[in-house]
Amino acid sequence: MRKKDLIQLIEEIDPADLEAAYWAVKRIADHQDQAWYWTASWQQAEREVDALKESGQPIESMDAKEALAILDRIIEQSGQKDS
Repeated sequence: MRKKDLIQLIEEIDPADLEAAYWAVKRIADHQDQAWYWTASWQQAEREVDALKESGQPIESMDAKEALAILDRIIEQSGQKDS
């Protein structure tokens, strides 16, 4: 993307959206260990859960052991070490 294209995109953004985007990027920069939350796939899953909640459909849950196993797999796949 060229600088000119980026400037044009920024000019088309509603100022409130631009401020929200700024704070989201700042949080990612300040908390790299939580950058996963802002990935497209994670945000899509968040929207899906929100839609389920709004529709009144039951949300499938898991126990802590299952959740930790999933997080361990994600960490392993990302190549990061557990600290």
